[in-house]
Amino acid sequence: MHRRLIAGGVLAAFASLATAATVLGGREHVRILGKTSIELTARLNPATADSLLMVEDMKYRLGADGSTWVRFTVAAGEAVTLARVTLEQPVIKDLRLPQRDGGLLHVPTVQLRLCIGDRQLQLPLQLRERHGYTESLILGADALKNLGTVQAGSSFLHEPDCAPATISPVPTVNRSSGG
Repeated sequence: MHRRLIAGGVLAAFASLATAATVLGGREHVRILGKTSIELTARLNPATADSLLMVEDMKYRLGADGSTWVRFTVAAGEAVTLARVTLEQPVIKDLRLPQRDGGLLHVPTVQLRLCIGDRQLQLPLQLRERHGYTESLILGADALKNLGTVQAGSSFLHEPDCAPATISPVPTVNRSSGG
């Protein structure tokens, strides 16, 4: 009986450690990884399906193979004042939203490698050209489903601290254009 109590206590301790390790704040610092990295403040919102990255100066170009690429600038906002980085990525999906004036708003989706806590993952992110947001990155339910639970009232529970080769599997993304 004594062994069962000890074993139960050890299991409970490990279970609480595992649970504590998977709790994320409603706001976290996240690092975009690549040739040039930048740390951003992200809002973790499990009520939103998609993940969004607020960018500036978005410009499209065609690749040599006919693929569409987008060049954009990411500003760190409050995480690191005045920090900005310009990135160029292939467009994996182009959502076209009808506008009141009859035009179309193009919302490109790119795949970026992120570090949140001690986890690296590649995620599809919709790019939205907007300025002045406190959180430059919004991580939705698709991104959060494998990371853990979000405790909305808490902030900055984990700093980005990723080891080099810990990338989570890339989610499948439909590469066809939206319409």
